[in-house]
Amino acid sequence: MTLLHVQFALRNQSAFQRLLDGSISRSQPAVRGSSSGGRSWGRKGTSIYSAMTFDVNAYDPLGRTALHLACSATDPAATEYVRLLLAHPNINVNVLDKENHWTPLHRALYHGHLSAA
Repeated sequence: MTLLHVQFALRNQSAFQRLLDGSISRSQPAVRGSSSGGRSWGRKGTSIYSAMTFDVNAYDPLGRTALHLACSATDPAATEYVRLLLAHPNINVNVLDKENHWTPLHRALYHGHLSAA
């Protein structure tokens, strides 16, 4: 399960947005107890998180992407997660889940999430 899936499950929209933006809050040090705050001596403002990349289309253990989950969710907050994911330049809206080979649009319609559709 990716960090994106975890933040969606927790409904932590700010952390979800930071992951999509490719940045982590500078208040979180890269190494506990580090006085440098995770910064390299030669490069100011860099941390191990700034180089962290992830696949926005990654599957969870059940074969669903974060977009599949957001489109399947029926709570009102899920629409904002769909919007954030669709704004990402690398999102694949036609990715198929592993269970029944449905796209996120199939899942949105099946669950009656018309705002996501």
